[in-house]
Amino acid sequence: MRKILFVLLLFAQVAQGQGYFSTELIDCVVSLEKEDSLGKIIPHGTGFCIYNYNNPGELIVVTNEHVLRNGYIYIKSAVTDSAFRFMMRYKIDTVTVDGQAWVLDGYNLHTKVFLKYGVNYLPHESLDIAIFKVPSFSGINIGTDSVKVFKTTSLPLSLIKSKNDVKLGTPVYFVGFPFGIGHSYGFTIPDSYNDEKLTPLVRRGIVAWKSDTKKEFLLDAFSYPGNSGSPVYSETGVFGKKPGLIGIVYGHLGQPGKDGSNFGLARCYWVDEILELIKRL
Repeated sequence: MRKILFVLLLFAQVAQGQGYFSTELIDCVVSLEKEDSLGKIIPHGTGFCIYNYNNPGELIVVTNEHVLRNGYIYIKSAVTDSAFRFMMRYKIDTVTVDGQAWVLDGYNLHTKVFLKYGVNYLPHESLDIAIFKVPSFSGINIGTDSVKVFKTTSLPLSLIKSKNDVKLGTPVYFVGFPFGIGHSYGFTIPDSYNDEKLTPLVRRGIVAWKSDTKKEFLLDAFSYPGNSGSPVYSETGVFGKKPGLIGIVYGHLGQPGKDGSNFGLARCYWVDEILELIKRL
């Protein structure tokens, strides 16, 4: 009887979506920002970090090509609690990683990255995908003290799935900063949904359409401005199977010429295309 009850409870949890969703899938996400016409830095899109096996000293940040058209981008990452306390105690406001200066902004660090084609930046020739490199966050200490500075991590290959692993109707999560929600400052949503430390918004949907021949797929889910570059993860399977990265959001279906029109179908590219781009860089 106990075994039967255990199985029933397990399937009830899966049916309700109460499954395994690793913090790794959240902590790899960074905010990408730009300067507006007045010179103010504002939320612009979402990026996520993949481990660089060819050069562990650098991180690979993935986003949409349209997010990176200014020739530079600001990237923001949350600091760890221990690093924040240390920096406050010793009045440190800047951390330099391989010549890249990161400035403390509340509970976050941000830096300006200049994008040099073929050197640290590569867009896809036909898809709205681009990648760029920054010095790795892992193992960076302040002075002689062993303090991990960045909360951000990078996704290993073990958490990446191929298009062929994903079935139609697969439940998914996607993570990002739509409307600046979860950012230290927003631009269209009231301040009550902002946070001093980056806290991205997690949304849910399913794989609503896929094709054997297309490089993109559709989610039955709403994506909005700020979700550009959001990673898409498969939800946990039965018996604790781990989720994995399956793609990236780049827009949504809507009626042409109608501002704000949104049919509730997010447009995404498969992670396979991202991995091919990484090989080229």
